[in-house]
Amino acid sequence: MKNVRNNFGTHFLAQLVIPCGSRLLSWKDLRFLKRVSNKGSVPAWFTFLFNLVVASNSSSLFVSPQFKIPNSHTVASILFIDISRNYLFNPQWAISFNRNTNSFLVGRVIITYPALHNEALISHWIASSVDDLLSEFSACQGCASAIPRSSTSKTLLKRCSSEKCFSYVLLSSLIRYPTKPRTYIHTETHSVSLSASLGYAKSLLLFHFFAPARFFFMNNQVSRISNIQLSSSVSTLYIDGSFLPFPSHSIPSMVYAWTAIDSDGFILESHYNTIPSLFPSALRSEIFALLHGLDSLPQNSKITVTTDCAHLISLWSTYVDAPFIPKMLKEFNHLLWSSARAIIS
Repeated sequence: MKNVRNNFGTHFLAQLVIPCGSRLLSWKDLRFLKRVSNKGSVPAWFTFLFNLVVASNSSSLFVSPQFKIPNSHTVASILFIDISRNYLFNPQWAISFNRNTNSFLVGRVIITYPALHNEALISHWIASSVDDLLSEFSACQGCASAIPRSSTSKTLLKRCSSEKCFSYVLLSSLIRYPTKPRTYIHTETHSVSLSASLGYAKSLLLFHFFAPARFFFMNNQVSRISNIQLSSSVSTLYIDGSFLPFPSHSIPSMVYAWTAIDSDGFILESHYNTIPSLFPSALRSEIFALLHGLDSLPQNSKITVTTDCAHLISLWSTYVDAPFIPKMLKEFNHLLWSSARAIIS
């Protein structure tokens, strides 16, 4: 409990919320995602965290506004539909979003047809409750969007004894529903229990569809750290950072600097500043110089960054030049790295 109070922060909470950062994951979801131990009962620290961050009278685990995590810092593991066996029976659970009706569809992908129509035949399953924290579904017995049963292969109908309602869905609107590979369908009740909650699956799908647009809005409308607008002729950005210890300055501080140079070697702009910090370091100064310089560039810039910090170069290949990994959230400067990733995106 003491550890949670002392070390509570973004790098910890970001691993325990849904991808959009607005809701705390249930303990069942955390176990399935292997972010907590799969043994024992719900521990006291999670109960303490729940009482601390979840908004009062919120049965859906929505966190209070002051604890909402930006989606650029959350952990999202998105799996796409397996199309290696096109035109063959290859059942896999999926969730889709219809942009026209703003509705979700959970079902079992039966066959994928990538050619011409780029779509999949999917059976329709309905959530047994309006509570997004649950994961129980029942086979739809027929609805307005279903294709005529006569147009479905009889061989498929024999293999899908529980399903009665089928429809075609675009592959681009589908992702895999987070669940175990082998999920048992109760043939007597035509019901199934998937591993992850419906709320988590919805958040994962919406994150996949709309996070890039949200990053674009964020980087162009708000939260800019630089008021400098460099020209598109910048070809090289020289960055440097340093830690100013207490004796040489009134308080421990960081100082950063960068210089923008064009292809002919002329200096277009130089900038430096001091950043007071409770936990200053030379590496953090260097990363901030990089971040400030990137934020000063116009869109679609292609530049070379020059630095003498070997540690920054090694971390760049781990956290920016590679797919997102949860390990980044344990890095002391993970917020700066996440901001750099967002600007580059």
